[in-house]
Amino acid sequence: MFTLPDIDYSKLTGLFEYNAKEPLLFNTGYFVWMFAAFMLVYGIVYRNTFTRTFYLTLFSLFFYYKSSGTIVFMLVGSTILDFLIGNMIDAAPTKGRKSFGLQPVYSSTWGR
Repeated sequence: MFTLPDIDYSKLTGLFEYNAKEPLLFNTGYFVWMFAAFMLVYGIVYRNTFTRTFYLTLFSLFFYYKSSGTIVFMLVGSTILDFLIGNMIDAAPTKGRKSFGLQPVYSSTWGR
């Protein structure tokens, strides 16, 4: 009869938790194996644009989380804010209003 192997789930969940003393770096064995698994799945989903984009986004966020911890939430917030500001600028009816919408972006970027 076939029996399932004994799995230590605490070690398995530890692979997905952030550890400030051991961040995920490109030169670690863990990254190499995660990237190999990523490429295997990517090879399966690359033809479907939505699935590929969703998968790339999730893997990227996972990598940022494993390497930087909760700073990934600041990255997500910044991305959403940039998207919303870009949509507001695009929706502006005149060129002058579009330029006015860019002022906060210029100020925050150039530190004025």
